[in-house]
Amino acid sequence: MTLVFPERFADESGYGYIQRGLETNGLSWGWLRSKTGIAAGILPSYEKAAAIMDLFHGRLFEHDFLSNQKRDDGRSYLRYYKHEFLGRWQVLGRHQKVCPKCLIQRGYVRKLWDMDLVSVCPVHRTRLIRQCANCNCEISWFRKSHCFCRCGLPFTDQLISGNPSEFEILWSGWLEQRLDFDCSADLSIFRGLEHLSLGLTFQVVKILGLGVIQGDCSLRSLNAHCRADRVADVIHTAVIALENAHHANSKSKVDFTHQQELGYERLFQAAATLREVSHLSTLYEKLTGRAPQKTMHGSKQLTLNLSYD
Repeated sequence: MTLVFPERFADESGYGYIQRGLETNGLSWGWLRSKTGIAAGILPSYEKAAAIMDLFHGRLFEHDFLSNQKRDDGRSYLRYYKHEFLGRWQVLGRHQKVCPKCLIQRGYVRKLWDMDLVSVCPVHRTRLIRQCANCNCEISWFRKSHCFCRCGLPFTDQLISGNPSEFEILWSGWLEQRLDFDCSADLSIFRGLEHLSLGLTFQVVKILGLGVIQGDCSLRSLNAHCRADRVADVIHTAVIALENAHHANSKSKVDFTHQQELGYERLFQAAATLREVSHLSTLYEKLTGRAPQKTMHGSKQLTLNLSYD
């Protein structure tokens, strides 16, 4: 049987391309399972990559497949699209997400949507849809068509609900840039964080700070070797935003909840693990009025003094 595969686009999902290639040839995931031995209901892994790449005539690559790796210290991580992830919850969720507007304009599944960290299309500034409006089922990876739900309703006909926050849009845009660059890529998206409101700054702290250690959504999720000055950049812009909020409100101190303070603490811890803490100590003390600690103590509500030069 001679297979004819469509052109693959630079930002197209590897798993999405498999789906589109099968559809073009009138084939199913069941056919692919019979040819490669992949398990039912599970996305093809790195271990099955060679067999699948042979079928797709050089249009798929090893980095298109999720692989389990181990560092020299024995710690496990996932590798996908040439980046390192802390866990499966950060990439390739149980169900797929799509942007109906992108499907209309581009006609393929973007690799950005593979990221479970992403909930917003940075191009159209709208939320990605996770379930069909007709059958209310979550979008399956193993449907017959990349543009249609299993029930037959096209995703391009479905309405998008909910307005994303400014930070969600910034975050998705940064991840979109990051997927296509190597580990030394500049985190230029953070240059504008000093203009965010105090509330949005707290979102930055919560997602980037708590995520650095817990793996929710982290600066290190796409780059396990992230340089400390990149982390410092995030902390510094957060400090600027807080100072702006302080001067705007003519207050002498800023109140944080325990969770928000913990976010800053863990941002510092992440930088400390990268052995570059001297200049970060100054930034942290400016924000909190005390030296960074390894553990947090105190009540649910912490009142922190800000000092200025």
